[in-house]
Amino acid sequence: MAPILLLIPSQAPSMNDGFGILLMLALAGMFMAAFAFWLWMLIHALTRQPAGSEKLVWVFVIVLLPVIGSMIYFFVRFLGGPSGSEAPRT
Repeated sequence: MAPILLLIPSQAPSMNDGFGILLMLALAGMFMAAFAFWLWMLIHALTRQPAGSEKLVWVFVIVLLPVIGSMIYFFVRFLGGPSGSEAPRT
């Protein structure tokens, strides 16, 4: 029988050490960046897509699949828009 590994409370990572705080800050930063990207793509889809069923489909994709949907929208419509007209201006 294989031994069972148990974490004794004194050995468990806590938020009192530097690693726990750093991990929490990194995860919070990644969450905020993902949320900002999702919101940016949602606003772009709502304001730049022509009215109709295509706009509704893109909004549903972005809302129902937040991370994956916004990445799909970014690569398909934002960067590769119709004849390149949706590409960001420099």
